[in-house]
Parts: sequence; C-alpha cells; structure tokens
Amino acid sequence: MPFDIISALEAFRNLLNTLGQSIWLPIFLFVIAVLFRAKVGRAFRAAIIIGVGWIGFNLVMGLFFDSMVPAAQAMVEQTGIHFEAVDVGWPVMAAIAYGTLVGVLMIPIGIIVNLILIALNLTKTFDIDIWNFWHWAFVGGTIMTWTNDLAFSILAAVAYEVFCLKVADWTVKPLWNVFPGYKGYSIPQGGGWVSSVPYLAVIKPILDKIPFPKSDPETVKSKLGVLGEPIIIGLVIGAVIAILARFDAIGIAKTAMASAAVMLLLPRMIGILMEGLTAIADSISEYFTAKFAGRRELYIGMDAAIAIGHPTTVAAGLVLIPVTLALAVLLPGVKVLPYADLAATPFFVVAATPFFGGDFIKTVIAGTIIMAIFLYLGSWWSPIFTQTALKIGAITAEQGQIGCIWLQPYIPVAVGAFSMPPGVNYLILIILIIVVLFIDRVKALREFASRLYKF
Repeated sequence: MPFDIISALEAFRNLLNTLGQSIWLPIFLFVIAVLFRAKVGRAFRAAIIIGVGWIGFNLVMGLFFDSMVPAAQAMVEQTGIHFEAVDVGWPVMAAIAYGTLVGVLMIPIGIIVNLILIALNLTKTFDIDIWNFWHWAFVGGTIMTWTNDLAFSILAAVAYEVFCLKVADWTVKPLWNVFPGYKGYSIPQGGGWVSSVPYLAVIKPILDKIPFPKSDPETVKSKLGVLGEPIIIGLVIGAVIAILARFDAIGIAKTAMASAAVMLLLPRMIGILMEGLTAIADSISEYFTAKFAGRRELYIGMDAAIAIGHPTTVAAGLVLIPVTLALAVLLPGVKVLPYADLAATPFFVVAATPFFGGDFIKTVIAGTIIMAIFLYLGSWWSPIFTQTALKIGAITAEQGQIGCIWLQPYIPVAVGAFSMPPGVNYLILIILIIVVLFIDRVKALREFASRLYKF
C-alpha cells in the first residue's frame, strides 16, 4: 500500500485520539445518520446527546478509577509481593494497538469486511462503534510483533472481527431479555463482551445446574428492602474494600460514598447516552427496513458501555476488584499486577449479567473464573505486548515490562495457528473464519444450543 495512504490513515487515527470519543463519535454518527436519510435536526440533537452522555459516562468512570484503584493498590502493597509487569489498562492498549501498522489499516479494512458480510447476509450486525475496532487491531498489531508477518497479522485481526460480529448476532437474546429496550442492538465489542463469551458458554450450563439462591436485583431488593437498593450495596462494597485497604475513617467514608455514587450515577449516564444512540440507530434501522422490505433483520452494533449500568454488573465489578487482586497474589505463575484495568472490572462481567439473567452470585462466580483466565493470558502475553509498545515508541526500555489483563481470545488462537507449517497457518485461520460464519446454519447445532442455554 502506498506510503501516502498509510500516512493519511495515521493522521486520521491521530485526529480521533486528539478529539476524543465525546467529540468524534457524535460527528461520525451524525454523518452516518444523515447518509441514512435521517432528518438533520433529529440527527444533530441525537449526536449532541451522545457526546454529553459520553462525557457523563467518563466522569463517573473517572470517579470509579480515582476512588477504587488507590484502595485496590493499597491492598496489594500490604502483601509485599512484587510482579514482573504492571497492567497499564485498556486506554494504553488501544493507543498501542492503533499505533501499529495493522492498527492503522484495521479501520478501513474493518468497515469494508463488515459491509461485505452484511451484503452477503453473513452477519446481522452493522458495527457503528469504530473506536472499538482497536480490539481487532490489538490482536493484529501484537501478532505482527511476534510473527513479523503483515498478511498473517491482518488475517488474524479480520478473523477476530468476524468472530466479534457473529458473537454479537448470537447474544442478542440474553441482551434483550435483560434490557428489553435494546431490541435491535447488538454488542460486537471485542473486549468486555466478546472476549468473555467463549468462557461463559462453558460456565453457564455448569452454574445453571447448581441450586444457588436467587440473587437478581429484584429478589435482593424484595428480601433486603432499602438495604437491597443499588446505592446501599455500592456504599457497603466500597466501605469493605476501603477497610481491607486499611484506610482511616475518613478514607473509608470517601471510598464508600464514591462507590455509592457510581452505583447510582452510572445507569443514569448510560440512559442519557442511549437516548442519543437510540435515535441514531432507529434512523439506520428504518433505512434498512425500507431498503430490504422486511427481507433482512439488522442489528446496530454498540459499545458494551450500553449494558454496563445494570446494578448486578456494577456491584459484581466492585466485588471483583479485591477478588482479582487476591487471585493475582494467590495464583501461581501470575506475573502481571492488576492495576489500571481494575477500574474496568464491570466490563469484564458485562456479558455475564445477561447470560445469568442478572443473577449476582452466578455473575460474580463467572467473573472470578474469567479474571483468573485473563490474569494467566496477560502474564503469558506481556513480553510481546511490551515489545510492541517499545517498537512504536510508546514506552522506553528503562520503563520496564508492561502488561494487560484484558486479552482477546483470538491471540492464543493465532499463536497456535502460526506455529503450524507455512501455508497451513493461513489455512487454519481461513477455515476458522468459514466455520464461524456458517456454523449457525447447521440446524442440529442451533437446536442443541437452544436446549443448552434456554435464553
């Protein structure tokens, strides 16, 4: 590809980073809505609401990070255990992913692949969440560091994109069951949603056979009264974490109140965001409905943030902070200190909540298993992640090793494929793409999945 095209794509990526999601996302979605024949006034208002919603969402998540991560860090410091790498969090992962050549290429490639699959009726999800293409880019970018094979790395990124789009198609029923107002939307986000679904697919049938007491928000509230309110649950969880961190009375009070604030405010910020997203998505859906006259069902692919505000998700995310730290300390072979992504713990269970119908106990158990898996995956991949960051100049050698605990499942898949003989490695990924695209056309498998999961 000519260098000037690469430079233009890099400039576009840098522009997105400079503007921030609260600016470029409303602009992008406004343009998309107008292209799909939405009324300009309606599209403009919706775009502004989306920007405001993202600002509110980021403010609340910032409060979560500023209050809960120091408490979590204090808990770790008391153990005296040292780790080889420090988790730098998803924002750094995204920046590094888009800083690679594969990352730069994945925005146009991702859009083209999505449109082709829609045209061929191989996916129902139209992913408008361009920022989260970074998950596919991270797969390709770090695989490029490991293999130095551009074509294979792009194929690995595309393979993960295809998997994300199909998982989004397959998981709309549990999403709509928990969020009835989200019908017509899907979540193709490669991190918080898709990366945990393969594990949830195995965990769910097992946990569903165990007679746990019901612990969905409605049941908890009916049994505990005011103590079952999300804001009170947040207060208690925050206080417990602060006590475990050995904060003083003032520190405990501040952490508890911040936790309560997150439980109350996060769903409301998501509500604002969804008001704008719904208007845009409805315009796109109306266009496709008219275009194909009911012959094709289309889902609008959204960020997993739209599902993060459920009380079970937020409460489970808070509980997983000390749980994740305990796992890092107790599990042998974990080399990454969970740090920056502790603020993203609700995203690690965002798919578990719909899978278990909002049940808190099952969501926490599933989240614990998933976090253990991610800690090991992150420890295994941290040297390559560090090399990728060094290669693009994101860090210097003196800064030591960095890590992540939010690892996409297609990285080990690509590593396994590339270990095969030349030619076979490409063939494995191509076969995998074909299988993912067409496996839901097998009637026996559809019926088996329906009996097994009962969404």
